[in-house]
Amino acid sequence: MNPSATPDEKDWCKKYKQKAEDLYYLSLERAEMIDKVCRYIFLKQQQFFLTGSRADIVSISQNEIAKYIDRHRSMVSRLLKNKSIETPYGVFPLKWLASAGNINKEEMLRDAIQREDKKNPLTDSQLAEIIKEKTGKKRFGRTAVTNLRKKLGIPKRSERKQRNDTRNRF
Repeated sequence: MNPSATPDEKDWCKKYKQKAEDLYYLSLERAEMIDKVCRYIFLKQQQFFLTGSRADIVSISQNEIAKYIDRHRSMVSRLLKNKSIETPYGVFPLKWLASAGNINKEEMLRDAIQREDKKNPLTDSQLAEIIKEKTGKKRFGRTAVTNLRKKLGIPKRSERKQRNDTRNRF
């Protein structure tokens, strides 16, 4: 600092030097948080990173990540926003890897319906139980399956049964 600076100029310099230091330390803290979030995602999605198969994606909630890094869920959401990771299987947004459980549930639902007895299709409640068992989630109900099934354009049990009955008649 210039020795001939006025007290106001010295105060101004101190103030902005402190702001610059604060910004620097905040950016280091943010980088550390991003590192923790990535490590947690890699730990949970390890099988996916080994095989590249979407069926190996584990459901991770942002609340789960928030507990791990001891921060609020909204911070996790901001940390994941607009960040991607390059893998041998392509580039994936971190937010997708952290909330990819829905995609995995879609695949589980499709798989369960493909494997079901065509003469006696599974009910939405039975499908919910199958998905609960596979994901380890305690709460995944019939209405969630119904909504997911509708989203995917999969007909309800009675329509799947009728389709199969008409196919078998001819």
